Amino acid sequence: MWIESHQELRTHPKVARLASTLGIDRHNTLALLHLFWWWCVDFAPTGDITRFTATEISCGAEWSGDPQTLLDALTETGWIDQTAKRRRVHDWDDFAGKWIRRALAQAKRMREWRNKKSARDAHVMRTKRARLSHVRGDLTVPDLTVPDLTKHDKRVSTPSPSSPTLQAYRGIKGIKTSRRDQSILDRFVERYGESTVIDAIREHEIKIVAAERPLPYLGGILGNGRPVLRKSLTDRAKEIETNLTLRGL
Repeated sequence: MWIESHQELRTHPKVARLASTLGIDRHNTLALLHLFWWWCVDFAPTGDITRFTATEISCGAEWSGDPQTLLDALTETGWIDQTAKRRRVHDWDDFAGKWIRRALAQAKRMREWRNKKSARDAHVMRTKRARLSHVRGDLTVPDLTVPDLTKHDKRVSTPSPSSPTLQAYRGIKGIKTSRRDQSILDRFVERYGESTVIDAIREHEIKIVAAERPLPYLGGILGNGRPVLRKSLTDRAKEIETNLTLRGL
């Protein structure tokens, strides 16, 4: 911040009176006044210095003499207005207050703008994360950190009691179920096939029921699973071999 400093101050009678009262020359008096005003800009921007002691004011003006002498001199020569209850810098609003108010208003506008920008940026970031989570909602990661499709899939379908996949999943003892089970299992069936999904459920039911989020865990097994598919093919090969042996071929 800054304050106005008029050239007429150099020869102003009040400067001469203050210099005479303090016993210093005019140059030091001008320096003392500016130091005093600059201190007010930092610590008393409204011009009200009632709460400050004579010592604090003299330190602000970098006065090396008696603090009370300086305060009395500033008051007697008209640089400070003293009433029964208040003490203010003379004409502060005229030559400094309006600039300080303008600077404070500008600072307030900047704070409000930064707050709005911060809130807007946070909203954009949340939207991006939500979209990214939705895009990654195919559950191809075999651990518990995969996205939970139940938070992104708004298309809730009614579970079909006749669905073999749903029956196999809900047949796991102790499994927690919800209305979204069927829609998520349908995705798995569409991608991996019904028999593969059912084989995975039966093969890993202990791990599935122990998982914090069972369906995402099942999706992780299927996504990386191929061992489930390989085992299913192996079982079928063994069945075919057994049947051929029984037939004597």
